[in-house]
Amino acid sequence: MAGCWLLHLALDGMWATPGVLLWPALGWRMPGGDMGWADFVAYMVRSLSGDPKQYVPEIVGIGIVLGLYWAMQRERGARMRRSD
Repeated sequence: MAGCWLLHLALDGMWATPGVLLWPALGWRMPGGDMGWADFVAYMVRSLSGDPKQYVPEIVGIGIVLGLYWAMQRERGARMRRSD
């Protein structure tokens, strides 16, 4: 689990924004200004719909999660068949 967490941080390039990476150790205020919930959602929709640097990693991540889920379900089904 820790390895996956570190890989996630590396793929997100978190070293480029230490204020976010080390929040709240560097202070309670999030860098980037005061963005309300609606502004955040609008920003995410814009960036995920038009910026390949944003949506390609998200699609890859969803594919990895779905692949792991599928493998776990397959293994679970095989174990259940063996126990019968």
